Amino acid sequence: MKKGREKRVGILFFLVVIIGLAVLFFPKPEGERGLLFDKEKKKVKIFFVDKEEGLLVSEERSITKSKKVVDETREIIKELLTGPTCSWLQSAIPEAVKLREVYIYKQIAYIDLSKEVAENHPGGSQAELCTIYSIVNSLCLNLPELSGVKILVEGKSPETLAGHIALDEPFIFNEEMVKR
Repeated sequence: MKKGREKRVGILFFLVVIIGLAVLFFPKPEGERGLLFDKEKKKVKIFFVDKEEGLLVSEERSITKSKKVVDETREIIKELLTGPTCSWLQSAIPEAVKLREVYIYKQIAYIDLSKEVAENHPGGSQAELCTIYSIVNSLCLNLPELSGVKILVEGKSPETLAGHIALDEPFIFNEEMVKR
């Protein structure tokens, strides 16, 4: 009788340990996480276009902090594609553009966007500069590990987005594009 009871207690203890480990290592779906599962956040500045002056203005956002630069790069671009929250700002990136992939090689971020970035672009050199530098400035300001950004379209390096600004070399942060 005593051995049977010890066996049941042992099995019960084992089940409690397994359930406890499952709760710790299998997080709940997004939005249902408790304080125990919250990931550390990082504040970043995302650049959008001032509708009046055509220069870049930053909006503060929060992204999930990561040890991998590529993950934070991806999150910053996703915030950029989400668009601004302020009514006096607009996105410099055309609608329907999707992030295909992000690569980091020798401190250069390669941002591979869908073809809509070129096909739906409004054109004009200022609009093209705003598109390029909303991406470049958002990444270079927030990720000091990056020394530049190269924009790709459908995995290739196009000559330009809309016929004005050469995309053959990586770009670096450009303070002249930012409204003061």
